[in-house]
Order: sequence, then structure tokens, then C-alpha cells
Amino acid sequence: MTTPHTPLILIADDDPGARLLQGAALESGGFDVLTAEDGLQALELFKQRRPDCLVSDVIMPGLNGFELCRAIRALPIGRHTPILVLTSLDDLESIGSAYAAGATDFAQKGVPPLVLLERIRFLARAGALQQSLMESEARLAEAQRIARLGHWEMQLDGATIAISPMALELLDAPESAARSFDALRARVGPDFEPLERAWRDAKASARPFNLDLRLTGTRGERFLHIEGQFSQREAGEAPTFVLTLQDLTQLRHAEENARLLAYYDGVTGLPNLLQLREHLQQTINSAAGVRFALAACDIEQFHRYNESGGMEAGNALLTQLGARMKQSVAELQATGQLGVSAETIVARLGGDEFALLLPVNESIERFTHVLETIQRAIEKPCQIGADELPIGVTFGVVVYPDDGADAQTLIRHAGAALHQAKQTRRGGRVFYSAHLQQQAAQRLSLEAELRRALERDQLEVWYQPRISLATMAPLGCEALVRWRHPERGLVSPAQFIPVAEETGLIVDIGARVLDHACRDAAHWGRIGMGLSVAVNVSAVQMERSEILDSVDRALRAHALDPQWLELEITEGVLVNVSNTVRETLAQLKRRGVHIALDDFGTGYSSLSYLRQLPID
Repeated sequence: MTTPHTPLILIADDDPGARLLQGAALESGGFDVLTAEDGLQALELFKQRRPDCLVSDVIMPGLNGFELCRAIRALPIGRHTPILVLTSLDDLESIGSAYAAGATDFAQKGVPPLVLLERIRFLARAGALQQSLMESEARLAEAQRIARLGHWEMQLDGATIAISPMALELLDAPESAARSFDALRARVGPDFEPLERAWRDAKASARPFNLDLRLTGTRGERFLHIEGQFSQREAGEAPTFVLTLQDLTQLRHAEENARLLAYYDGVTGLPNLLQLREHLQQTINSAAGVRFALAACDIEQFHRYNESGGMEAGNALLTQLGARMKQSVAELQATGQLGVSAETIVARLGGDEFALLLPVNESIERFTHVLETIQRAIEKPCQIGADELPIGVTFGVVVYPDDGADAQTLIRHAGAALHQAKQTRRGGRVFYSAHLQQQAAQRLSLEAELRRALERDQLEVWYQPRISLATMAPLGCEALVRWRHPERGLVSPAQFIPVAEETGLIVDIGARVLDHACRDAAHWGRIGMGLSVAVNVSAVQMERSEILDSVDRALRAHALDPQWLELEITEGVLVNVSNTVRETLAQLKRRGVHIALDDFGTGYSSLSYLRQLPID
């Protein structure tokens, strides 16, 4: 509970008897009293104790009553304190001087104590009300400052009745320019026109309005939300027009940043998949009789660039390639090869994939020529730091309306065409067809069934022996994985191994085959039929350090000497061989495991691999 405040009254009078009588009367009325015998002492006490009211004689040594009033009013703490001046002078000039000096009220000296008590009680109550009002106004002003909220009231002819400091700040105008609506309009300039139209319409219709106003000026770009309505406080009074202004600049900037985050790629600054989808749909909605193509683009072997140079180098490469695509499209558009008003967009879909939306103004052959031009521009070597990197790209292309009627379908079909291109025509272009969709559906089905096959242990390990031509005796064998499907029978590895590598299932499959092969090799050794066993390792497994853990677990679980285990890697693993692959091979070799290079000469043949890497 708040303790009630007892008002403190300061009495300034050089007459001790007057101070005694006045003090006794005020104390009997419940006031605390403080006395001073001259003006200077009263001023010091006022500064120290900050009384709620001052009763002052006029004629005093040091400072007279008028000078004391002026000195107190000059203090920030004394601007609104009630001051009652008592004097024996009864001329109008003295009364005027008292009020001019800042006195709140005036009375003749010798006023009866009970009358003085009531006068002071009234002044203290009025002072308390005024203080409460000022505090309330200060809190309101602070809340408006924090909320960036302004107030403006005007007559129907536009003359300003009142305008808050915050409204002036928001409008970037001095108070002298706010005498009327027209004066402010002249100050702000053309940006004020939407508000002027809204105000004129509201006057004609007597209806409230709200609008967002964009202002440019010396303080930069600002966004204001403005609401206006008529107000009539009492019957018979002329109505006024009240405007409330709120600064939305920070909110708009935050919304713009959120939009950039939602619709643009943070690395390249290009539109992202979300914006591409919306842009595609808008183009479809307004593309009466227009044909366009969506080309999905994949950067070949990007993960190797990213690993060897780090994320910063990878991001720099993506940024360069995105800029090349934009520049190439702009040049084709400038030379009229894409049409004068063609809708184009270059977007990053994520990872190392981009997309281009391009018009198909003529034949597919003509469009293919355009795509070749863009591809040549992209595939020029990129300079990243001191390194010049060769670039290869693969395209999957769909054409609207032939290959889909909505954005989602076109993006999905472009992905299917790109997937097919990466499987069959790396560095080339594959156009979507219904056959590709069928293949994509079959692949999804095969992936789901392969996952179930792993759960139900449907995969088998077969062994293909290696025979000595001299003795015809077995020297070892190679472990081969086979899938015995309950309905299809044996499924060819050519069908499910690529799916397993793309989805990462090959890691789990490889670990199981490795464990199975080590178990059998250990068994053969125990029965006196020592045979080494070779296990194929995919590029996906080599890029991950799990292969080391899988080997260690299998050897330890079955107590197999590492010399009886051979890992076969294909030549394709060694293209742009990464530090991870190089270190993994070295660690396997240190464990005593043999390394074999399979299919040498069928792809990227290089004898230097045999000298640089620990291959047996």
C-alpha cells in the first residue's frame, strides 16, 4: 500500500511573527511547514527540499518576492510549483508584477489564517492534479515515442489545431511548417499526395480511412501507417479531423529482410526454389499461348571442389557460376535471341543445382542452340584463388505446356530429366519424356522395396572364384551381392546398386557384405582352405569414413587376419581423388588390408594412380 503524501509548504517572510502564525495555521490543517527568513534562504531550501507550494512575502532582504518567483520559475523543478504571494501592497501594478514574475495566486498580507489555510489547500490540490497530469502526459509521450506514434488534429479547412512532437519527427518537418495541411504538403512534397487524396475523400464522405505512406527526405526512406477520422467532443462544437501516425520503417525493413531470406539464396543472391515456384506459377497463369522451358542444371563433381577448397571456395564457385548464368541470359536477351519481352529467371535450387526459366519462341532446335550457348559460357574454367577449376554442367529440360501444366509438376519433371542426364549423359542435355516419368516412378518403387529388403534380410552374398591357370586351383574369391526378391526372383545388381549408391543405402549394404565375407573367410581358414576374399567398395563408401569402422568391426568380430581381405575400388573412385579418399586408402593399407583397382582402363585411365596411391 502507498503511504499518503503530506504536502510540504515553504513560507518565506522576514517577519518572525507572520511566519509563526502562518505556520501554525497550515500545520493545523495537516501540512508540513518549512520557513525561511529571506529570499536567498528560501531559494536554497526550495532547491534542497522541493516543497509542494510556496507562500512568499514581497518585501524581503536578499531577494524580494518577485525576484524569488522568477528564480524558482527558472529552475526545472520549479516551473509548475504553486506560488502564493502575500503583500501589504494593494495597487494593481504590484499585482501585475507578481503574476508577471510567475506567481500562481495573490493575496494581501494579514489574510485570516483559516482563509490562508483554504487558499493553500486549494493551491496544493491544484498543484497535485497538475503534477499528475504532467506525469500522465509524460508517460503517454514516452509510450508514443517508443511506439513511434504521432498525433495530428486539424480543422476541416486544414488548419492545424495540435500536432505532437513525434508526428513532426515522423513527417520530418519543423513546427513552423505544420500550421496547416497544405503547409505540410508543400514541405513534404509529392510523397504526400496519397494522404492528400485520402483526406479529401474522407472530407467528402465523412468516413474514416487508413493508408500506408512512403516518405523520402533528408532522413532517408520512411514508412508511415496513417489513420484518420472525424471527431466531435461535444454537441454543437465544430468537428475536427484527427490523424494518428505510426512509424513502420523498422517493421518494413524487417519484412524485407524476411522476404529476402525466404525468397533468395543466401550464397549467390539468386532467387531460390520457393521464388522459382511462385514465379513459374505466375508465368503460367499469364502465359496465354506462350511456350517456355525450365532447365535444371547440375555442376559436375562439385562436391570435390567443395572438399578440396573448403566451404568458402565452394560458395565462391557457386557465386561465379550463378553470375555467369545471369550474364549469359542477359546477353542473349539483349541480342534478341530470347525475344524482346521474354520472361527469364536464374535460380539456385540448392546444393550444386541451378534452374533457368527461358522462353521457347521458335523450335526446340533453336532453343537447344540457346541452351548450348549458355552451357559454353558456364563451362569456362573458374578462377578460385590460385586455382583454375574445370567446370562441367548437365541439364534436364522440360517444356511448358508439353511436360506439365503447373509449377510443381514442371519442377518435378525437370528433376527427373536431370537425374536421367546424370545417369546417362553427364555434361549433356536430356529433355523430359513420359518414359522418364515412368522410370522415376519405378526407381522410387525400387528404392522402397530395397529398404524393405534390407529390413527383411533378402540380400545374399555369392562368391566368384579366382582360379590359377597354371594349377587350376582356387586362389581366392570375390564377394558379390544378390537380391532374391520374393516376387521378382533374382534382381540384377545393375538395377539396384545405382539406386543404393544414390540414396546412400550402399553404405549399409556394403557393411553387411563385408561382415558376411569376413565371416566366411575366417571359416575357410579354420577348416584349412585359406582363401582371400575381395569385397567391392563404392565411391560413396570411400567418401565416408564409415568404411574404416566397418572394416575394423568385421575383422575384429570374426578374428580374420587383414591379409585375407582385399577391397576392390573402381577407377571412377579416383577421378579428382579427394584428400578423404587418399587418407582412407592409406589407413586401410596400414591395417594390412590389400587394395585392388578394378575396371582399370574402362574410364579415366591414368598410370599415375598406380604410383601415387597404395594399390596392390
